[in-house]
Amino acid sequence: MKYVLALAVAFGVAAVAVPQELTLEEVAPGIYAVLSPPGHLAAANAGVVVLEDAVLVIDTHMVPSAARELLTKLHSVTDLPVRYVVNTHWHPDHTQGNEAYRAAFPSDVIFVSHDMTRADIAVLGVERLERDRRNLDEGPLRAELRRLELVLPNLTFSQSLQLTVGSRVVQILYFGRGHTRGDAVVYLPRERVAFVGDLVTGGPPFARDGFPIAWIETLRALRELDIDVLVAGHGGIWRGTQVLSDRIRFLEHVASVVRAGASESLSAEQIAAAINLEAFRETFEPEPAHRPWKDWMRMLAERGLRELNARASAR
Repeated sequence: MKYVLALAVAFGVAAVAVPQELTLEEVAPGIYAVLSPPGHLAAANAGVVVLEDAVLVIDTHMVPSAARELLTKLHSVTDLPVRYVVNTHWHPDHTQGNEAYRAAFPSDVIFVSHDMTRADIAVLGVERLERDRRNLDEGPLRAELRRLELVLPNLTFSQSLQLTVGSRVVQILYFGRGHTRGDAVVYLPRERVAFVGDLVTGGPPFARDGFPIAWIETLRALRELDIDVLVAGHGGIWRGTQVLSDRIRFLEHVASVVRAGASESLSAEQIAAAINLEAFRETFEPEPAHRPWKDWMRMLAERGLRELNARASAR
């Protein structure tokens, strides 16, 4: 299973001897969390909303083969066609399966994202795909990436977009910068279900392309929604909004450490070392052995410093 090991190295997912299947968990009538097990080529969770005459899919996994697996599994819950696909942000594990939906339903699928997410797929997504094509070991994954064609969203929004089909209301919302600059949330107000992409994950906020200081206000705004079920891009399913409060407290701590470090002209390494991860560890899922969170603290420090510098320059 060399391709699984290559995926683990490239994208930080835990490798397993035999990839397990995607699972659909119904979190409300006709609404499913699609959970990706460790080592699966999907590399991220997704979501499914069954409408009266069609299906809406939230995020499309790392590769088209994973998206096709989900399409197969959809037959167990509905025969309706997929007509809407929402990309919550530009990262490849949430967008590179778009091609499978276009192939399965030619010219009929509406791909939705925030304005900035579409722009980032067109630039950063292309760059990331080319880099992965060069760097991954030979195997089925690399072969699939060589054939992959990125499909850009054809409907974008800046603040919100609402889809109403019969009794089903789906809101696609933007609360501000966080994991990326264009994170979208898919919210079903009547069922009180929110699919939040990587604004929330099982572990600490992953800030490689993030904005850890602005992220605080984004999560505070998200917390104002009436949420019974929250589905994250990675990790489990949460009931209520306690996970949002936990992540806000952690990011507030990070922001405080970054500001204090910046005032003393400390390096990113010194600031990262001052982040008290242990004080918040019980709010996270278990730390994966293959990808220590210590490296994530460095990203939070670097991106936090970058935010502070950008704010100072804008004054």
